[in-house]
Amino acid sequence: MKTHCISIAVFVLLFSGYASAQWTEPVRISEPGGCWYPQIVAQGDTIHVVYTNTYGGDKISYARSIDGGNTWGEHVVLSDAVDTDDAFFPRIMINGNNIISLWMNVFSEGVIYTNIGYSISHNGGTSWGEPNYVFNPNIEHIYHLAATSSGQTINIIYSDYSVEDPIFRNVRSTNFGQSWSDPETLFIAAETGQIDMVAHGYNFHCVWYGNFNDGDIWETYYSRSLNSGFDWSENIALVDVDDYGSIWPSLSINESGDIIFCWTDFKYSPNWWTADVFMKCSYDNGETWTGEERITFNDMTTLSDVFWRGDSIYVVWEDERFGNQTIYFIKSLDGGINWSEEYRIESESSESRNPAVAASNGKAYVIWADDRDNPDTTVGGGIYFTRWEPDVSINEDYLLPADTGLLTAYPNPFNSTTLINYSNLKGGDIDIYDISGRMVKKLHTGGGKEGSVTWDATDASGEKVSSGIYFARARSKDNCTTEKLVYLK
Repeated sequence: MKTHCISIAVFVLLFSGYASAQWTEPVRISEPGGCWYPQIVAQGDTIHVVYTNTYGGDKISYARSIDGGNTWGEHVVLSDAVDTDDAFFPRIMINGNNIISLWMNVFSEGVIYTNIGYSISHNGGTSWGEPNYVFNPNIEHIYHLAATSSGQTINIIYSDYSVEDPIFRNVRSTNFGQSWSDPETLFIAAETGQIDMVAHGYNFHCVWYGNFNDGDIWETYYSRSLNSGFDWSENIALVDVDDYGSIWPSLSINESGDIIFCWTDFKYSPNWWTADVFMKCSYDNGETWTGEERITFNDMTTLSDVFWRGDSIYVVWEDERFGNQTIYFIKSLDGGINWSEEYRIESESSESRNPAVAASNGKAYVIWADDRDNPDTTVGGGIYFTRWEPDVSINEDYLLPADTGLLTAYPNPFNSTTLINYSNLKGGDIDIYDISGRMVKKLHTGGGKEGSVTWDATDASGEKVSSGIYFARARSKDNCTTEKLVYLK
């Protein structure tokens, strides 16, 4: 990951003074009524949204914009609103021009039965097929579910409460929903909550929170498959297992397969109902993870969502600092090295919840469920949308030198030494910084324009540094460039 150094004055200008000018006015994109659990994906200027609408019966609806959120088409109901009682927890995935949305369906047949419903569009969301179901017949008690896809392969993980303890099961399609495998048992937990999944290539990653023994603190656990979901690893705790819970996990994965994991942790909060959002990353398909980093600091956050593309990371969360739920946003445009000031997305006194974020073409798109009154109807509530984009009054390219140096490191991640290659630096040394911004060592290049230096993971005193993220940063009179390094003992 490469980043360029910008002066502190310019950095503050970009990330604070122009923040509000870069956001569009929030607009309702759904039919009116109580809404929950929105999900969003974006390709170019086309944005796809699914959500639960509770007005007139719980159903799954879909909305689309083909111009980056400037205008929106009419909503489309995807679930069967006649023969089913409720529909929750929608998910949406894209493979080229094919889109699939899945959700949990509830049926009353004397007792409560459930299924996973889905609908497919083969023309980019212009039209949708009739709702169908993964299982035949219905099964007794699905609760939480998550789904993700890579190419034609879709994996669903859900918790089955048909027996006393929840059983985590996996069901898979290798032809983008045309047919489904039989359910496979992954493991049994004691209690469980929200599940999230991401995929890249053959690698599928899953996080969930709960416990394996009744009465234990709820923590967040991780499992992965390196063969498209046919086999899954044992669960590992991705957080410190301590006396403080960790809940509401969210995953995102970038084009390189790097994973970011966010969650809400109570370890520093004086409250039992709100806490702060933390993050950690993996650069080797979930084999190892960086140390945890706290990214909110007011102890009033709850559920969050994260999205990672290129060097840009966007995080949204529910916040209760004003006594009601509202939505906040922060971003990092350099892979998590620096973070913007937090920004309140909406300023209504109504409750706002369930934020979700996606990005494309350098723009971030945020949706959430909002209970505000609607000016065009007596029915309150709906899904609201806003867009962030770089301020066109500042051309960031002009802030960078015309001739920028390059750094690469191999191997990276590394466990002994890494060779840092540099080119076009016009002289200058390479400094190694830790994640807190403290310089730990200076590597002398000898003043040459191109070459390489080796870092053996030692500090200025010759002592080995701790495992974690470091940054190689090269400065000269005219330019500056940075490479992220991951040291694993």
